[in-house]
Amino acid sequence: MTEDASGRLQRLLAVIPLFAEEEDLTHEELERRTGVPASQLLDDLHAVTERWDTPGAFVEDLRVEFERGRTSVYSSHFKRPMRLTIPEICALELGLAILAASTAPDERQPIESARAKLRKAIVAMPVKPREDSWHVPNDAQAGPEVAALQRAARTTQKVRITYQSSRASEATSRVIHPYALLPAYGTWFVIAHCESSDAIRFFRADRISDVEEVGESFTRPESLPVLDLMRKGKPLNTATSETLVVRYSPGIARWIAEREAAQPDADGSVTIHHALADDSWAVRHVLQYGPEAEALSPPRVRQKVKETLKGLLG
Repeated sequence: MTEDASGRLQRLLAVIPLFAEEEDLTHEELERRTGVPASQLLDDLHAVTERWDTPGAFVEDLRVEFERGRTSVYSSHFKRPMRLTIPEICALELGLAILAASTAPDERQPIESARAKLRKAIVAMPVKPREDSWHVPNDAQAGPEVAALQRAARTTQKVRITYQSSRASEATSRVIHPYALLPAYGTWFVIAHCESSDAIRFFRADRISDVEEVGESFTRPESLPVLDLMRKGKPLNTATSETLVVRYSPGIARWIAEREAAQPDADGSVTIHHALADDSWAVRHVLQYGPEAEALSPPRVRQKVKETLKGLLG
């Protein structure tokens, strides 16, 4: 990427998000808010529309209109919640590779470190979730741990698993009775009776590092209440029935409402009631949307969000 192209990209990334809330701005306002001469910004925006392989102003999902003294940009990209997809991360990794190739060898270490983290994230991100409901997959569809759990579920054999939950610093060993597996969140969950807790639990298969048969069989329940163990198609088994209430701003309400099959409120925002089983998850969920989300209840989660923000701000 040439220096001129790099500078143009940086200016475009700075100016286009300004149109997220205001679809048209005067040239004086653009210059004031970016510190870049309006003539330069207009030249950059013209470059977006003047492409050799498509008609001018026909960039997908991006429309630029020029008027006397004003410019309008229509795009939904910068209004979406901040959540990277696999293609976006791959694009970032490719961009860093190009940057590294044009950087002096003694300055490449931070770039290569960032590339390594992105590659690790790409591998860890789940594939698109299956659309079918719960079932036990075929051996050909599963990895070694999932395949072993599938066989144990089919033959009603107890297994000892090595499992590390999201809240644990170390993995633990426990004996489970695997009843079934179901896809959700782009990975597999095991519905099983856990002997340690003497209750039905969900275990993420990607957090299971070892599966070993213990040589004992179990009796499968006559009726496995899978639907009772799920909330809106998501695995959640908790002894409590608490709810996390979150208000999402009008800026992202459209996508939240679509995802949760909800109706926006009169002011354009949307309020969603989430099943709450883990306060730490609740805090992370709210903070990932920045100022676009507000925890309304329960009060303790709202307070934890405030405390976390204070800690981040020092």
